[in-house]
Amino acid sequence: MKHLASFVVSLLVLAAPLATPGQSAPPATKASVAQPGKEVPVTTRSKEARALFDQGRERLANGEVALAAPLFDKAIEKDDRFALAHAYRANSGGGFEVTRKHVDRAIALSEGLPEGERLLIQAIRAGAYGDSAGLIAANEALLAMYPDDKRVHLRVGNRYQGVGDWSRAAGEFERAAAIDPAWAPPQNSLGYARMALGDMAGAEKAMRRYVELRPDAPNPHDSLGEFLLKQGRFDEAIASYRKALAVDPSYSSSWDGIGHCQVLRGRYVEGRDAYAKSAAVATDLAGKLSARYWRTVSYVHEGKTGEAIGSYDDLRAFADGNGAPGWAIWSHLNSAWILLEADAAGAAGAHIDAAAARIAASSFPATAKAALDVAVQRMRVMALARVHAFEEARALAKKNAAAAEAIKDEGAQKWLASVQAWAEIQAGNADAALESAARGMRASPWTLYQEAAARDLKGQGAEARKGFEQVARWNENDLGYALIRSKAQARAGAAQ
Repeated sequence: MKHLASFVVSLLVLAAPLATPGQSAPPATKASVAQPGKEVPVTTRSKEARALFDQGRERLANGEVALAAPLFDKAIEKDDRFALAHAYRANSGGGFEVTRKHVDRAIALSEGLPEGERLLIQAIRAGAYGDSAGLIAANEALLAMYPDDKRVHLRVGNRYQGVGDWSRAAGEFERAAAIDPAWAPPQNSLGYARMALGDMAGAEKAMRRYVELRPDAPNPHDSLGEFLLKQGRFDEAIASYRKALAVDPSYSSSWDGIGHCQVLRGRYVEGRDAYAKSAAVATDLAGKLSARYWRTVSYVHEGKTGEAIGSYDDLRAFADGNGAPGWAIWSHLNSAWILLEADAAGAAGAHIDAAAARIAASSFPATAKAALDVAVQRMRVMALARVHAFEEARALAKKNAAAAEAIKDEGAQKWLASVQAWAEIQAGNADAALESAARGMRASPWTLYQEAAARDLKGQGAEARKGFEQVARWNENDLGYALIRSKAQARAGAAQ
């Protein structure tokens, strides 16, 4: 299983915000000295609670969120003052109110705990809440204090992955694997990092090692399926996904994977059937929402804009009815993205305005609202460019860059650069588009498509064709890919 990819991947988790305003983690102090050979402490008064927590933490590290949540619940039943159990439960789904309840409890209980444990609670909160500055500070302090904690390195690597910095992510995953070669989670993460870096041999080695370490768990087979999907080996991928489902029939991510294989083969009805099965078997809210997201993406692949927007309307209603306000906000922003690509700026603007209104009326703390506002303004940059208000778009982009930098949101800065590349292509400025694409979210095929289009505009036909061919064969499903895949396939042979 990999994180749900989208135009706004780093903030999609705001379906379950985790913090209170103005509580960024402090940097390491003089007292925060390195403790070689030690791990972040875990404080509980119950041996039974600790055993349940350890099981849940292992499940969560392996991406098995729905299986982790009940273990944390049981740990909390054994020791209601178990701060880390509350923090991990807050990070394990269930909707906004469940998350808020547990993170508030974790913060309240963290006073008096060892410094490392408090920092970890702060990092969990900051990462899920869009508090980039707080997350960076907490990660740096944790690394300084616990250089030999494999879980700290995995956590820091996940943060780099979230902002598209796969090289640094791979380094952290490798460090975690070196500390404990028999620990499975870094092999999974390293496999995805190697894929993103183009090292397919290294990716397959890591993924197969992951299966060896956890053959009787669903996620290793699911992750191997992702690798095979990336290679375009759809039948093998489906077989691997079915192995995961044989281990755990409720492992909805594997039904999603089967759906991706069908959609990328142009079998849209079969793909949506798989997503419907995913929604039906999912035992957690995130799984049910994800299945609806993928159904929407399938309509975009098929070129059915109206059906895609309608599907997002259904997702939003489900999110509203189940306490997932972040998903509802992003359904508006992603609808706007779809409509802007379809040259329907007016309809897109209505969705952008609706997202802004929801953010203003939400109970999210200031850090989350600031991060979401940056995303809204980024979409307004794109909307202005769509109606050829290029100077206004550039002026707003400058303000947006400053806002993203102020909150240390690297992902937002990269996505803004990708949008600027798109905008400059609309303006006919190939050089400016290439410069922006180079700073953009390089892990996204949508960005790489803009780069290829800019090269085509500049008259670099051979380079453009290579770029279009790379995107056409990308085989990692997400909304951005759905928006440009068919165009890349058409232009792969058309660029001159």
